[in-house]
Amino acid sequence: QSICDHFRDQWSLAPAMARREAWEDMSLFRLDTMTTARVVRNLVVKGSFVGKFDALLVTMLELMGCEVSSLRARIIKAVNSIVAADPMLMANENIRKAITSRFHDEAISVRQSAVDLVGRYALLSEEYLEKYYEPLCERLLDRGVSVRKSVVKILRDALTIHPNYARRSEICELL
Repeated sequence: QSICDHFRDQWSLAPAMARREAWEDMSLFRLDTMTTARVVRNLVVKGSFVGKFDALLVTMLELMGCEVSSLRARIIKAVNSIVAADPMLMANENIRKAITSRFHDEAISVRQSAVDLVGRYALLSEEYLEKYYEPLCERLLDRGVSVRKSVVKILRDALTIHPNYARRSEICELL
């Protein structure tokens, strides 16, 4: 029970962490290795984490809109790890909207993380690629060089992985 309370307290602090001054003092949010191992072991044994997944995911999506760009980028990387385990999450409309909205973020690191996440997912099938084709192509005109390079790599990989893709000639024209 105390472990659930601990995590509830951690996630209830999430909106407060979205403010820059709270984010700079990270000493409040660090756990030592033994405590982390004990918490994870209890979560696995009791299975209480499984029922909270949706609430945690919603909180992460809400934090993508906070004012601290480094937190937004880290949240997208965390979602990337989750999507790596279950790529079908990217089919969820709320997740798709949250990620593609970060394509227009003011921070290059956030746009870069969003493009990497979408690229990883889009290359899984032609259907997924089609879903994200337009937003990815828009990022070819991004002011961040790293973002443009990532999109070029994704589109290049799409040509090799999906040789019969319907928009193959469009991609060749764009590149």
